[in-house]
Amino acid sequence: MQRYKLVIFDFDGTIASSLPSYIKIYNLVATKHNLQKIKKKDIPRLRGLSPKEVIAQLKVHFLQLPMLFFEGRNLMKKFENEILPIKGIKNVLKNLSKNNKLIVLTSNTKKFVENFFIQHKIDYFSEIWSELNIFGKDRALKKILKKHALKPQQVLYIADEVRDIIACKKVGIAVASVTWGFNSRKILKKESPNYIINSPEKLVSLLK
Repeated sequence: MQRYKLVIFDFDGTIASSLPSYIKIYNLVATKHNLQKIKKKDIPRLRGLSPKEVIAQLKVHFLQLPMLFFEGRNLMKKFENEILPIKGIKNVLKNLSKNNKLIVLTSNTKKFVENFFIQHKIDYFSEIWSELNIFGKDRALKKILKKHALKPQQVLYIADEVRDIIACKKVGIAVASVTWGFNSRKILKKESPNYIINSPEKLVSLLK
C-alpha cells in the first residue's frame, strides 16, 4: 500500500457521530423560520442525496444558508455532550498515529473540535484546520499542501460526504470515503472515490 506523507481526517460524521444532533439543531432553526423539518423517516433518503439535493428537498433558498449555518453553529454548544466518537475510531486513530502524520480539516469550528478532543481524550492530531464555507474545502486543501510542501499524490483525505470527494478531485488528492457518516455508501460510490471504507478498522489495513 502506498505510504502517504499526510493523512487528513474530516471531523463530523467521520470521527464524531454528529448527524443525530445536527438534525435536532436544523429542526430548531427550521421551526424558528417556518422551514420544512427533517423527520426520522426522511433520514435514509436524505443520506443518499448530495448537499445541493438536500437543500432543494428541504426547500431552503440558497440565500438562507448563511443564516442557517450561523444560527446552527450558535446552538452547537447545547448539544456538544450528545456527540460521541464513532465506535472504534479512537483505537484506530491511536494505531494510525504511530506511523502517520494526522491532521483534521473540518467545516466545524476549531474550538468545537478542540473541546471534543479534550473531552474524549483524543490526542493524535498535530493540526486542526477549519473551513466554515461548506463548499470551500478544496481551497483549504490547497493551503494545507502549500504549508506542508507536499504534492497532491502524497496526501489522503478521509471523509464521509460527496462534497469531500468533489473537493479532493479538484485538487488531485486521494480520498477514502467512509460509509458511517452523513452520506450513504451508494451515493459515495457513485462519485468514484479512491477507496470506500465500511468500518473504522479498515482504515488500519488501508494505511499499513
